[in-house]
Amino acid sequence: MGGAIRILLVEDDAAIRETLAEYLACEGYQVTAACDGAEGLARLAERRPDLVVLDLQMPVLDGRGFVSALRADPSTRTIPVILMTGAPAGSLPGAEVEAVLWKPFQLDELAVALRRFGGA
Repeated sequence: MGGAIRILLVEDDAAIRETLAEYLACEGYQVTAACDGAEGLARLAERRPDLVVLDLQMPVLDGRGFVSALRADPSTRTIPVILMTGAPAGSLPGAEVEAVLWKPFQLDELAVALRRFGGA
């Protein structure tokens, strides 16, 4: 593999964010973390990730708003998104994301999605 795959992790729950960031770093990914969609968009502008792991329900800017902004920008619209949610299926953004992980999920489920969409 050339360089480490860059992942933007957007999750408002600090414990989940820290656990996932640590797991991803141990798996060899470069991780940038954000606590909500607005901070996620700011991090996205600083450095384009290869993949986004995104919570759906967050304060300030939720996952739907983040995905809408991501897909509206020609420079970021092709970045794969793995969505994490405990919300009912009918509340999902639809085909705008590449994968959905239903909370609570196992880390091996995340690993499978990362291999599928992150190129690792």
